Amino acid sequence: MTHPPHNEGRCRSSFSTLLLYMAFKLSPQVPTAPEPVRATSTDARDDDTADKWVQRLPGMIRLTGRHPFNAEPHTKELVDAGFITPAAMHYVRNHGPVPKLAWDDHRITVTGLGVAEPQVLSMDELVALPNRTLPVTLVCAGNRRKEVNVTRQSKGFSWGSGAVSTSIWTGVPLHVLLRHCGVDPDALEPGQYWVNFDGPDGELPKGIYGTSIPLLKALDPAQDVLVAFKQNHERLLPDHGFPVRLIIPGTQSNIHIHTHTRTYIHEPQPYYSLSFLSPLLAGYIGGRMIKWLTRITISRQESQSFYHFHDNRVLPSSVDQERADNEGWWRKPEYIINDLNLNSAITHPTHDEEIPLKKGTYKLQGYAYCGGGRQVQRMEVSLDDGKSWELAQLSSEEYPTEHGRFWCWRIWNLDVDILRLNTQPRDLTWNVLGMMNNSWFRLTTAVSLNDRQQPVVRIKHPAPIAPGGWMEAGADETVNVQAKTTGTGSGRSHVEDKSVPSIAQRKDLSVITREELARHNSKTDCWIAVKGQVYDVTPYLQEHPGGVAAIVMNAGKDATEDFEAIHSKRAWAMLDEYLVGTLGASLTSSSPEASAIAAPKEAAVALQGKNRAIKCKLVFKEYESPDVLRIRFGLPQPDQPLGLPVGMHIGLRAVINGESTKRQYTPVSDGDAKGHVELLVKVYRANQHPRFPDGGLMSQHLDRMSLGDCIDIDGPLGHITYEGPGCIRQLGEDVHVKHFVAVAGGTGITPVVQVLRAVLENPCDTTRFSLIYAARVPEDLLLREELDAWAEQYEQFTVHYTVDVPPPDWPYSVGFLTAEMLAANFPEATKDMGALICGPPPMVNFAVKPNLEKLGYTEDQFFIF
Repeated sequence: MTHPPHNEGRCRSSFSTLLLYMAFKLSPQVPTAPEPVRATSTDARDDDTADKWVQRLPGMIRLTGRHPFNAEPHTKELVDAGFITPAAMHYVRNHGPVPKLAWDDHRITVTGLGVAEPQVLSMDELVALPNRTLPVTLVCAGNRRKEVNVTRQSKGFSWGSGAVSTSIWTGVPLHVLLRHCGVDPDALEPGQYWVNFDGPDGELPKGIYGTSIPLLKALDPAQDVLVAFKQNHERLLPDHGFPVRLIIPGTQSNIHIHTHTRTYIHEPQPYYSLSFLSPLLAGYIGGRMIKWLTRITISRQESQSFYHFHDNRVLPSSVDQERADNEGWWRKPEYIINDLNLNSAITHPTHDEEIPLKKGTYKLQGYAYCGGGRQVQRMEVSLDDGKSWELAQLSSEEYPTEHGRFWCWRIWNLDVDILRLNTQPRDLTWNVLGMMNNSWFRLTTAVSLNDRQQPVVRIKHPAPIAPGGWMEAGADETVNVQAKTTGTGSGRSHVEDKSVPSIAQRKDLSVITREELARHNSKTDCWIAVKGQVYDVTPYLQEHPGGVAAIVMNAGKDATEDFEAIHSKRAWAMLDEYLVGTLGASLTSSSPEASAIAAPKEAAVALQGKNRAIKCKLVFKEYESPDVLRIRFGLPQPDQPLGLPVGMHIGLRAVINGESTKRQYTPVSDGDAKGHVELLVKVYRANQHPRFPDGGLMSQHLDRMSLGDCIDIDGPLGHITYEGPGCIRQLGEDVHVKHFVAVAGGTGITPVVQVLRAVLENPCDTTRFSLIYAARVPEDLLLREELDAWAEQYEQFTVHYTVDVPPPDWPYSVGFLTAEMLAANFPEATKDMGALICGPPPMVNFAVKPNLEKLGYTEDQFFIF
């Protein structure tokens, strides 16, 4: 990357005030946002992960197993949605769990060279600054990586062709924010400066996710860099960076490789005669756009984040991961990806689509995009291996910015004769990260008879996320492409083999039953099964790039689906070191071994496991207050226990407004109760809270239910169980405590009460228990009569309350949880204490955890439901 001399930078910045006024006076025309497509429920696949609270569309294609969430929409649905992508359908790239952040509590710190004093802005203060709205296409640099991985496995997981989306973004221009904080480039010493951006602290195993851009780019209004807080005119979704993220529209690109759909670009022409508006600085792909933005720092050094150097690079095809690690290729600046390259794909017809021959014509559709603020000027499609090209029609929803820039994709279509659908492959260039694949997008066709014996043309995509792409079939074409891109000659043996590593074929391995596997289910004893082989991965947990939790959530289970979804050939080879045996069948019920481990109580319980629902009838319903509901569901058998371990939850599932919805609840009924399960529900009605105008879907559904109505219940769900006296298990690891301190907010009291009841009603359990319960008003303190009665009856239990709006003569605390409040009601921290926490995320993250840490409690003492 070439940077202008310092005095040229001064020349550019001298016009900044003029440009600022121009930018706000001549804002670009913004297309209409689509009707929102909303995710109305959480996904059962997230139940055992840190993202269990995040609502997501179930139709999104998951690319890395259950966690972390990396997903793309079906490309047909993506293009059918139109020029602007609904936020819930926008592709998602997460390196770890989604942080639980709150609008009122989140802060952005701006500091570094040129900032006299660190500036800390709340979200309301940020929104009060001049803001700007414009459409921008975001693209993951790994878009279409599966085509690369089928040829030869790269280091990255397999994206299809859906890692691209366009939204209307609203935010404060970065140059406005920096100048608001006092940044003046004229006052800086000569030299190169960088603006570094960081996400939340402690977000990922390798540290903070951070990146940087040159200060000159940050201060150039023509670059349209935004600190964004809205997507499609609504606040950001958690997966897309709520409450604030960075948006850097893609600028110039120097990579023009033909695809089967051939594109041409239009150079942006400045609307003003100011010559310094020409794009001298490169633009950026999606990996540079920090979500959950926390800190902005101006420095003479670019970001030193691990992810800034190890993500988003295009290394030469001859460089594999081992060589890159050993020879320092990751830090070579010439291989960094910032630019969007010219790219296109076909979305209609879809993979495996059958087109009736009698149809005559078919409307081909797809997308095209480019960086550099350049518009895709024309789109051409070839049906004869590039011998001739036909002009497609392009959408024209985007208008240029006041600087003549185009930041969005274009949707194209072309009507063709069905009998002309026949094409041949062309080359791609392999690299270790599998980035920036923009080779020809080739569909294969075959004439056949469908189930009704009608002639159809069956379509095959090269490497869709669904199985069966033509590149995966081992056809000669795949080998030919590979020979050209990897130098392996005809070598069919080089086609990626994801079968079990060779060591797993040994005949002397022990056979391990599923029951034996299930016993090794903690972070101190972690076994997993992959493709029928069992591995003890305990020694590797601390080295895992994705963090300990990503493996431990599969401890004692078959992890094949999650492992295959994301791991490279190198990771498969590493498994050899940890192999301990071959997975056998479950023990038969008639065998002596099975009899020894079978428990009649377990066989009789109602709950059948996660996602195995039982139908239960509403048999009791009573309002304890206008918005607090006590309900009881009958179990399938009147003498049947629920079978819910203490501390875990059940899932309630129902179809609400035409969509499947699931929510987790912790029963308040006694664990030994038979024939029924009882819940205490806070009903969140529509139009009662400005942040949640729709109210709570499930709580309103329960409110509307009549006696005799049925609902589906599954479980157990959760990751914490109380095993009895003083023993609590989290993620399979047992911890022994002598004293619990507990903080609950609102309906978060229910799992705490389950543990408390188990302690108090067991005469052999001497564990002490101190509780602080917070709510808005005293009437919202659920189960208060029971809590007060227990405090009177049991010397080992104390309870204290705090409310926001107290009545006269209120004897307890008022307001937010503080360190002083906790210190007055909890003993000093010791190693044999544990902290039970359940409540709204802002309370947990910004009041409870920080204040408990001030009192000496540590992260490994926290048990957060």
